[in-house]
Amino acid sequence: MSTVEYRNNETGLQLSNYSECLKFIQEHVVPDMLTGSIPNHEMSYRKVTKNDSIRRMIDRLQSESTPTICVFSYGPHIQKMLSILEIYTKTMYKENKSVKLHQWNKLNWFVNKVESCNELIHTRRRVPILVVIIERDDDQQTSKVQLESKGFTRQS
Repeated sequence: MSTVEYRNNETGLQLSNYSECLKFIQEHVVPDMLTGSIPNHEMSYRKVTKNDSIRRMIDRLQSESTPTICVFSYGPHIQKMLSILEIYTKTMYKENKSVKLHQWNKLNWFVNKVESCNELIHTRRRVPILVVIIERDDDQQTSKVQLESKGFTRQS
């Protein structure tokens, strides 16, 4: 039997049920990380799983109308998310040299607590959650996002 915790509270999630985990991340983890730095109506959210098509996800990211996009994933899905983000930034720079993308990354985690036969021995494993904020900054817009104060790392 395993339980998944976030901030020392049981979530009732199973890590294999990625739709529920990603929903939990969007509803609880991302708001905890952002608290007051970006109004919700100015940001769109994109979940990434290892089963997503790279081409379709990049097309969705390019068609976003909001200037700020929050892309997130966890555990085994993070590698696919990083590939999608790298290809997305390269295609955006190829298509339009004047577009500037600003990216902030922050890592958080679930704790997967697995109970064994012996009730004194519990295995606790951290399962990473990666949240990436991308802001498209055209020449008319100014950067409104101040995420460094929230623990995000800016990637240039």
